[in-house]
Amino acid sequence: MGLAIMAAAFCVPGEAPAAPAVVLDRYFEAYNTRDFDGMRSVFTADAWIGWYPDKRSTDGAGLMEAYKGGTFEVMPDVKLSLLQRDERNGVVTQRERITTGGKDSDGLSYYKVDGGCITRMEIVSEPTP
Repeated sequence: MGLAIMAAAFCVPGEAPAAPAVVLDRYFEAYNTRDFDGMRSVFTADAWIGWYPDKRSTDGAGLMEAYKGGTFEVMPDVKLSLLQRDERNGVVTQRERITTGGKDSDGLSYYKVDGGCITRMEIVSEPTP
């Protein structure tokens, strides 16, 4: 029963379609306010999430656990901001800034948005100082 309730909190493609830019803006807002329900509402539970160059990956549910149990505990002041966005056919390339501890670092990410949901997120360059 608990699993069904948790799964229901994740995005269902086509249920509430929104433009990719709108979906990503919602994700950034939820991330920056630590709104886990808001973050789950834009990712599918089985979304593929990958980090390069170390080739780690998880799914949407794993990402939420990583945020809750790691990222936000280690970097309680971390914020994401958008520097540049390019969207083509539901694939969004973004140059992003992560700010924590008073320091900024920039990175590059790709997102696949399908039916109003993030189904894939690839962080292809780790932020560098």
